[in-house]
Amino acid sequence: MTLVGNDTGGALCQLVIANRPERIGRLVLTNCDAFEAFPPKNLAPLYFLARVPALWWVFSKLTLRPNVRMRFSKTVAHKDPDREMLATLLGRFANNAAVREDLRKTIVSIRPEVTLEASQCFASFDRDVLVLWGKDDIFFPVSLGERLAKAFPRGRFQPIDDAMLFVGIDAPQVVAPAIADFVRASPAR
Repeated sequence: MTLVGNDTGGALCQLVIANRPERIGRLVLTNCDAFEAFPPKNLAPLYFLARVPALWWVFSKLTLRPNVRMRFSKTVAHKDPDREMLATLLGRFANNAAVREDLRKTIVSIRPEVTLEASQCFASFDRDVLVLWGKDDIFFPVSLGERLAKAFPRGRFQPIDDAMLFVGIDAPQVVAPAIADFVRASPAR
């Protein structure tokens, strides 16, 4: 099986590698939390809001505003994501108390010790790893992606020009073929 992760999903992939490596045949990570960057420093205000439930509720309602949605999308991608999909996702966050609370609890539990501990297992992961990294990301610098690839014995780093955090939105014409080539060239174990 090929496991692919982006953003916080990349951190979750690292936890799978640390706890159940036998389930993974190969790994692809794009711009994501890693090592001490869990969460990234410039998201500290968001993590503060999650610790105060009333402020979290207010924040969730602000995400219903189109200008807030567009500002969010401009921090994660050069290209506009599908507006209907973005409205659906942020609408669920804003309008569903259970979704909002699950996300709040998840955010409150995020600490760098989690990914730092997981990183101790990378050297023993003996499968192929591809790290695709958007070079324009404001949350996770290129140096973090390079460091992540080097932490795996069979890691390979590929920077992607003109791409931010959501590299798959900005550069699908690069990301999709890179993953397809990686899967074809790297037999799963």
